[in-house]
Amino acid sequence: MLIRKAFTLNNAHVVRNCYSNRCKFSLHAHTAVIETFIQGSKVDNAGMLMDFGIAKIVLKPFLELHQDAVLLWMHDSKKYKDFIKSKTDNWIELTFTPSAELLAAYFQFYFNSLIGRIELKNNEDENIEIIKTRYHETRSGWAEADSTDVMDLIVDQKWPLTINSMGPAVISKLKKIEKELKTELFGDSKIEIETPIQQVTRPT
Repeated sequence: MLIRKAFTLNNAHVVRNCYSNRCKFSLHAHTAVIETFIQGSKVDNAGMLMDFGIAKIVLKPFLELHQDAVLLWMHDSKKYKDFIKSKTDNWIELTFTPSAELLAAYFQFYFNSLIGRIELKNNEDENIEIIKTRYHETRSGWAEADSTDVMDLIVDQKWPLTINSMGPAVISKLKKIEKELKTELFGDSKIEIETPIQQVTRPT
C-alpha cells in the first residue's frame, strides 16, 4: 500500500556548471512542490497506513528549515557566499550543488531517516518506509529519487547529501523545532508522538 504527502517549499539558488545561463549565473527562486511516497504492508487501528498528520509532524519541520532560504553550495566562490550571507540570515550551505535531482535525493535521505525514528503507537506496520521523493522545481519539471539513488549518489558519485552550515535564522528555526519535538532533528534518538485514544474496539 502506498500513500502520498505533498509539501510546498520556497527557496532560492544558483546551479553552477549547467547549460542554462539563467540557472548558472543568476540567483533565482522557485516555489517547489515536494512529494513523498510512503509504503507499508498493513493499515493501523484507524485503517490508515500512516496518519497524514504524523508524516506532517516529522517531515514538515525539516522542510521549514529550508523555507525562504538561499541554498548555497559549499564549493561556490567565497565572494558569492560572503555576499549572500551579508544580505540575509536565512541561508543554508549544502555540501552539494542544489539541483532538483540532488535535492530530491537529499530530502529522500532525511525523510526516510526521520520516518524511521518515529515511535508509532497505533499498530502501524513496523517496516513503513519512504520509497521515493519527488522534487517539483517547476510545474513542468521534477526530479525523483529513491533510496538506491541516494546510495549511488553518496557512494559511487561522491555527492555528500548533507548540510555544511546554516545561517542564524535557520539555527533559530532549528532550536524551536527541536524544542517542540523534544529531541534533536539531526540525531538518532526516537521521535515520540502521543498515543491515540481507542474510541472503538474492532472485533477480530
